[in-house]
Amino acid sequence: SAAMLLFSSVIEYLGVYLDGAPVCFRILHICLKVTELSLSPFITIILITTFNGFAKAKRLFPIALINLSLEILTGFTGFMFYVDSSNFYHHNTYYSVYTIIYIICGIYFFHECVTFSRQYQNRNVLSLLSIIIFLIAGLSLHTLHTDIRADWLTLIIGDTMFYIYYNNLVNQMDSLTKLLDRKSYDTSIRDLRKKAKIIIFDVDNFKSVNDTY
Repeated sequence: SAAMLLFSSVIEYLGVYLDGAPVCFRILHICLKVTELSLSPFITIILITTFNGFAKAKRLFPIALINLSLEILTGFTGFMFYVDSSNFYHHNTYYSVYTIIYIICGIYFFHECVTFSRQYQNRNVLSLLSIIIFLIAGLSLHTLHTDIRADWLTLIIGDTMFYIYYNNLVNQMDSLTKLLDRKSYDTSIRDLRKKAKIIIFDVDNFKSVNDTY
């Protein structure tokens, strides 16, 4: 996912660089914008696959393919965006279609993040909320100020933050039972800031359960 985000960032940079460039680069400019806007749903699919499996991520494939088809069609017709005769990029009447697809993918991604967090007892949920808020704020900048090109940079930073969050979460859980492991238990006890009671119990003959199941 990081490689695709980096690739998308380069595509966006080249698109900005070509904005207003000599008209001989107009076709290349259009191709770059088609590529950039087509990648967004596929990046969401890759991210969800990374932490929640392909079975959940593949639900976005129809939307990703629809978006890809619309972007390619737009390259010829200009109904969502166009590059004028002076080689300047502009949103067109139906650019909102791309925005809606972008929002749908974002909502589904956040839903899967929450689902993933629940599998691990909502540990570090504040970190997850911080990442979501950061992504919403960063991606909203371009909507509010079209001159600010922070979309892909925001996604790269957000992807890095999520990778750290994911590893911290997985590394403090037992992979079989999804219960806190000993290291996480010790950390939780160390971080207690108020009086608490700890109940410890032993299960007789539990070895037979392990051997059977």
